Amino acid sequence: MAFPAVQTADTKNGTVTTNSSSWTLTYPTNLVSGNLIIFFIGCDGALTGTPSATGFTVLDVTNGTACSSCCMAKVSDGTETGTFSWNTAGPSEQGGWRVFRITGWWG
Repeated sequence: MAFPAVQTADTKNGTVTTNSSSWTLTYPTNLVSGNLIIFFIGCDGALTGTPSATGFTVLDVTNGTACSSCCMAKVSDGTETGTFSWNTAGPSEQGGWRVFRITGWWG
């Protein structure tokens, strides 16, 4: 049985350097059906609503006045490529993000 593993070479990351309520993130490469896609966001203000990204489930949102974080995940259907949008559901923010591909997990 395989153990869960982050496929480091397939990880994507970036920054948003101007305030925006809709960020563009990049899917990891080499996705196949059943892989876990998980991403983390760190931003410079309070997230006042519930953030969203189509097809993803919110795992955690931590709000602060000076910085906030969000973690979301979904199981890949193997067709995801290119980019997707993450929406703050509130004020425009800037910050950083990282998207992982995890193999060998069982949901």
